[in-house]
Amino acid sequence: MSALEPSVSVRFAGDGEAEPPVVVKESVARQFKYFQRVLHGEFQEGQQRQICIEGITRATGLVVLQRELDIVKSLTKDNLLDAMIALDYLQFETYKIFTPRSSQSLLWRIHRQMVLEGWLRDHQLANSLLDSFSRYAFIARFIHQHNDIRTGLLPALLKKPDITQAQWRRCEGGNDDTDDAIRAAISLAGSLVDELSHDRVIDMSHQVARFITDATGSSSLAAALAAAFETDVGDGTAAAARTAESGDDAT
Repeated sequence: MSALEPSVSVRFAGDGEAEPPVVVKESVARQFKYFQRVLHGEFQEGQQRQICIEGITRATGLVVLQRELDIVKSLTKDNLLDAMIALDYLQFETYKIFTPRSSQSLLWRIHRQMVLEGWLRDHQLANSLLDSFSRYAFIARFIHQHNDIRTGLLPALLKKPDITQAQWRRCEGGNDDTDDAIRAAISLAGSLVDELSHDRVIDMSHQVARFITDATGSSSLAAALAAAFETDVGDGTAAAARTAESGDDAT
Protein backbone atom coordinates (compact mmCIF):
# COMPACT_ATOMS: atom_id res chain seq x y z
CA MET A 1 0.00 0.00 0.00
CA SER A 2 2.78 2.44 0.90
CA ALA A 3 4.34 1.97 -2.55
CA LEU A 4 1.20 3.52 -4.05
CA GLU A 5 1.36 6.63 -1.90
CA PRO A 6 1.67 9.82 -3.99
CA SER A 7 5.04 11.53 -3.85
CA VAL A 8 6.91 14.67 -4.81
CA SER A 9 10.25 14.68 -6.63
CA VAL A 10 12.64 17.14 -5.04
CA ARG A 11 15.80 18.64 -6.48
CA PHE A 12 18.17 21.11 -4.88
CA ALA A 13 19.81 24.19 -6.35
CA GLY A 14 23.31 22.74 -6.07
CA ASP A 15 22.50 19.39 -7.67
CA GLY A 16 24.59 18.13 -10.54
CA GLU A 17 22.94 16.81 -13.69
CA ALA A 18 23.67 13.21 -12.77
CA GLU A 19 22.09 13.39 -9.33
CA PRO A 20 18.63 11.83 -9.16
CA PRO A 21 15.76 13.66 -7.49
CA VAL A 22 14.85 12.81 -3.92
CA VAL A 23 11.43 11.18 -3.78
CA VAL A 24 9.42 12.50 -0.84
CA LYS A 25 6.21 10.70 0.10
CA GLU A 26 3.17 12.95 0.33
CA SER A 27 2.66 12.08 4.01
CA VAL A 28 6.15 13.48 4.70
CA ALA A 29 5.68 16.54 2.48
CA ARG A 30 2.50 17.43 4.38
CA GLN A 31 4.62 18.16 7.44
CA PHE A 32 5.89 21.29 5.67
CA LYS A 33 3.95 24.39 4.60
CA TYR A 34 6.57 24.84 1.86
CA PHE A 35 4.99 22.01 -0.13
CA GLN A 36 1.39 23.24 0.05
CA ARG A 37 1.41 24.64 -3.49
CA VAL A 38 2.49 21.29 -4.87
CA LEU A 39 0.10 19.27 -2.76
CA HIS A 40 -2.95 21.44 -3.32
CA GLY A 41 -3.29 20.76 -7.01
CA GLU A 42 -1.54 23.53 -8.91
CA PHE A 43 -0.09 20.82 -11.12
CA GLN A 44 -2.28 19.43 -13.88
CA GLU A 45 -3.49 15.87 -13.56
CA GLY A 46 -0.80 13.50 -14.75
CA GLN A 47 1.90 16.17 -14.57
CA GLN A 48 4.94 15.11 -12.57
CA ARG A 49 5.02 16.79 -9.19
CA GLN A 50 8.57 18.09 -9.04
CA ILE A 51 10.01 21.01 -7.13
CA CYS A 52 13.46 22.57 -6.77
CA ILE A 53 14.40 23.80 -3.31
CA GLU A 54 16.77 26.75 -3.47
CA GLY A 55 17.48 27.40 0.20
CA ILE A 56 19.00 24.17 1.50
CA THR A 57 21.59 21.65 0.36
CA ARG A 58 20.90 18.09 -0.69
CA ALA A 59 22.78 16.75 2.36
CA THR A 60 20.58 18.73 4.73
CA GLY A 61 17.47 17.93 2.71
CA LEU A 62 18.11 14.22 3.15
CA VAL A 63 18.13 14.78 6.93
CA VAL A 64 14.92 16.79 7.22
CA LEU A 65 12.70 15.42 4.43
CA GLN A 66 11.73 12.40 6.50
CA ARG A 67 9.21 11.43 9.13
CA GLU A 68 9.65 12.99 12.56
CA LEU A 69 11.32 9.99 14.20
CA ASP A 70 13.73 9.56 11.29
CA ILE A 71 14.66 13.25 11.37
CA VAL A 72 15.69 12.92 15.01
CA LYS A 73 17.64 9.72 14.34
CA SER A 74 19.57 11.50 11.57
CA LEU A 75 20.59 14.47 13.72
CA THR A 76 24.14 14.90 14.94
CA LYS A 77 25.80 17.70 16.84
CA ASP A 78 27.45 18.76 13.58
CA ASN A 79 24.34 18.87 11.38
CA LEU A 80 21.86 20.10 13.99
CA LEU A 81 22.02 23.82 13.24
CA ASP A 82 21.74 23.35 9.46
CA ALA A 83 18.83 20.96 9.99
CA MET A 84 16.97 23.41 12.23
CA ILE A 85 17.48 26.24 9.73
CA ALA A 86 16.18 23.95 6.97
CA LEU A 87 13.13 23.02 9.05
CA ASP A 88 12.48 26.73 9.45
CA TYR A 89 12.95 27.36 5.71
CA LEU A 90 10.56 24.54 4.81
CA GLN A 91 8.12 25.76 7.48
CA PHE A 92 7.73 22.53 9.42
CA GLU A 93 4.35 22.49 11.19
CA THR A 94 5.72 22.63 14.73
CA TYR A 95 2.32 22.77 16.39
CA LYS A 96 1.24 19.44 14.91
CA ILE A 97 2.30 15.89 15.75
CA PHE A 98 2.68 13.61 12.75
CA THR A 99 3.82 10.43 14.50
CA PRO A 100 0.81 8.13 15.04
CA ARG A 101 -0.16 7.48 18.67
CA SER A 102 2.44 9.96 19.91
CA SER A 103 1.93 12.97 22.15
CA GLN A 104 5.43 14.40 21.61
CA SER A 105 6.27 17.05 19.03
CA LEU A 106 9.36 17.19 16.85
CA LEU A 107 10.62 20.14 18.90
CA TRP A 108 10.36 18.07 22.07
CA ARG A 109 12.15 15.13 20.48
CA ILE A 110 15.02 17.32 19.31
CA HIS A 111 15.25 18.90 22.77
CA ARG A 112 15.39 15.46 24.40
CA GLN A 113 18.14 14.32 22.03
CA MET A 114 20.21 17.43 22.77
CA VAL A 115 19.84 17.06 26.53
CA LEU A 116 20.65 13.33 26.55
CA GLU A 117 23.69 13.79 24.32
CA GLY A 118 24.92 16.91 26.14
CA TRP A 119 25.32 18.83 22.89
CA LEU A 120 24.96 22.24 24.52
CA ARG A 121 28.29 21.71 26.26
CA ASP A 122 29.72 22.52 22.84
CA HIS A 123 30.28 26.27 23.12
CA GLN A 124 30.25 26.78 19.36
CA LEU A 125 26.82 25.16 19.01
CA ALA A 126 25.42 27.10 21.96
CA ASN A 127 26.70 30.38 20.53
CA SER A 128 25.34 29.53 17.08
CA LEU A 129 21.86 28.87 18.47
CA LEU A 130 21.90 32.20 20.32
CA ASP A 131 23.11 34.00 17.20
CA SER A 132 20.34 32.40 15.11
CA PHE A 133 17.10 32.62 17.07
CA SER A 134 16.31 36.19 16.03
CA ARG A 135 16.31 35.11 12.36
CA TYR A 136 14.71 31.68 12.53
CA ALA A 137 11.34 31.20 14.22
CA PHE A 138 11.88 27.43 14.48
CA ILE A 139 14.98 27.95 16.65
CA ALA A 140 13.33 30.71 18.71
CA ARG A 141 10.30 28.49 19.36
CA PHE A 142 12.61 25.62 20.27
CA ILE A 143 14.32 27.81 22.88
CA HIS A 144 11.30 29.40 24.50
CA GLN A 145 9.41 26.09 24.77
CA HIS A 146 12.11 24.14 26.64
CA ASN A 147 13.56 25.16 29.98
CA ASP A 148 16.35 22.55 29.76
CA ILE A 149 17.58 24.18 26.57
CA ARG A 150 17.48 27.69 28.04
CA THR A 151 19.38 26.52 31.12
CA GLY A 152 22.02 24.90 28.92
CA LEU A 153 22.42 28.13 26.96
CA LEU A 154 22.94 30.37 30.00
CA PRO A 155 26.78 30.19 30.16
CA ALA A 156 26.96 31.35 26.53
CA LEU A 157 24.14 33.85 27.03
CA LEU A 158 26.02 35.69 29.80
CA LYS A 159 28.58 36.75 27.20
CA LYS A 160 25.94 38.00 24.74
CA PRO A 161 23.66 40.56 26.43
CA ASP A 162 23.29 42.40 23.12
CA ILE A 163 21.31 39.48 21.68
CA THR A 164 18.66 39.75 24.38
CA GLN A 165 18.77 43.54 24.37
CA ALA A 166 17.79 43.77 20.70
CA GLN A 167 14.63 41.72 21.26
CA TRP A 168 13.89 43.52 24.53
CA ARG A 169 13.87 46.82 22.68
CA ARG A 170 11.53 45.39 20.06
CA CYS A 171 9.12 44.36 22.81
CA GLU A 172 9.30 47.77 24.49
CA GLY A 173 8.81 49.38 21.09
CA GLY A 174 5.40 47.78 20.76
CA ASN A 175 6.26 44.72 18.70
CA ASP A 176 4.01 41.71 19.15
CA ASP A 177 5.08 39.91 22.33
CA THR A 178 3.90 36.63 20.80
CA ASP A 179 6.75 36.95 18.28
CA ASP A 180 8.92 33.86 18.72
CA ALA A 181 12.22 35.77 18.87
CA ILE A 182 10.89 38.14 21.53
CA ARG A 183 9.49 35.24 23.54
CA ALA A 184 12.82 33.42 23.30
CA ALA A 185 14.76 36.45 24.53
CA ILE A 186 12.37 37.13 27.40
CA SER A 187 12.29 33.48 28.45
CA LEU A 188 16.10 33.31 28.37
CA ALA A 189 16.29 36.34 30.66
CA GLY A 190 13.63 34.76 32.85
CA SER A 191 15.61 31.54 33.16
CA LEU A 192 18.66 33.54 34.20
CA VAL A 193 16.68 35.44 36.82
CA ASP A 194 15.25 32.17 38.15
CA GLU A 195 18.70 30.60 38.37
CA LEU A 196 19.95 33.62 40.29
CA SER A 197 16.94 33.66 42.63
CA HIS A 198 17.56 30.03 43.59
CA ASP A 199 21.26 30.67 44.29
CA ARG A 200 22.34 28.38 41.48
CA VAL A 201 24.58 31.04 39.94
CA ILE A 202 25.47 32.93 43.12
CA ASP A 203 29.20 32.74 42.37
CA MET A 204 28.48 34.77 39.23
CA SER A 205 25.96 37.14 40.81
CA HIS A 206 27.89 40.26 39.75
CA GLN A 207 28.24 38.96 36.19
CA VAL A 208 24.54 38.10 36.08
CA ALA A 209 23.58 41.52 37.42
CA ARG A 210 25.71 43.13 34.73
CA PHE A 211 24.04 40.97 32.11
CA ILE A 212 20.53 41.91 33.26
CA THR A 213 21.27 45.63 33.16
CA ASP A 214 22.92 45.38 29.74
CA ALA A 215 20.25 43.08 28.30
CA THR A 216 17.40 45.37 29.31
CA GLY A 217 19.32 48.54 28.42
CA SER A 218 18.74 49.82 31.97
CA SER A 219 20.76 52.42 33.87
CA SER A 220 20.85 50.44 37.12
CA LEU A 221 20.22 46.97 38.49
CA ALA A 222 17.04 48.14 40.24
CA ALA A 223 15.67 49.49 36.96
CA ALA A 224 16.67 46.30 35.15
CA LEU A 225 14.89 44.08 37.65
CA ALA A 226 11.83 46.31 37.52
CA ALA A 227 11.83 45.96 33.72
CA ALA A 228 12.21 42.20 34.07
CA PHE A 229 9.30 42.07 36.50
CA GLU A 230 7.07 44.18 34.26
CA THR A 231 7.86 41.95 31.31
CA ASP A 232 7.04 38.87 33.42
CA VAL A 233 10.25 37.00 32.66
CA GLY A 234 10.10 34.90 35.78
CA ASP A 235 8.66 34.47 39.25
CA GLY A 236 12.02 34.86 40.93
CA THR A 237 12.66 38.52 40.15
CA ALA A 238 12.34 39.81 43.69
CA ALA A 239 14.56 37.07 45.10
CA ALA A 240 17.04 37.68 42.31
CA ALA A 241 17.19 41.32 43.30
CA ARG A 242 18.10 40.43 46.87
CA THR A 243 20.76 37.96 45.72
CA ALA A 244 22.37 40.30 43.19
CA GLU A 245 22.25 43.33 45.47
CA SER A 246 23.89 41.45 48.34
CA GLY A 247 27.20 42.28 46.67
CA ASP A 248 28.40 45.35 44.84
CA ASP A 249 26.02 46.93 42.35
CA ALA A 250 26.87 45.94 38.78
CA THR A 251 26.78 49.51 37.66
